[in-house]
Amino acid sequence: MNSFLSGIFGIKKSESYVVVRINKASQKKQILKSNLSREEAMKLAKKYPSNSRSQVVFVKESNASNFLQNRNL
Repeated sequence: MNSFLSGIFGIKKSESYVVVRINKASQKKQILKSNLSREEAMKLAKKYPSNSRSQVVFVKESNASNFLQNRNL
């Protein structure tokens, strides 16, 4: 369905999310899983509690390439 018709009918294309582990010291980012719904990404990220060495976050797949290249969080 094109964006004009989806806007009229209020249909939103579902967005994909990526779950990423970030090393706090080096800022190195590792993709754990991609192409997830928001609920799936949130559930997976919660399985990895933050600790002194790393944290796990999820971002929209459309923003993932910018996020992964960005050295500053």
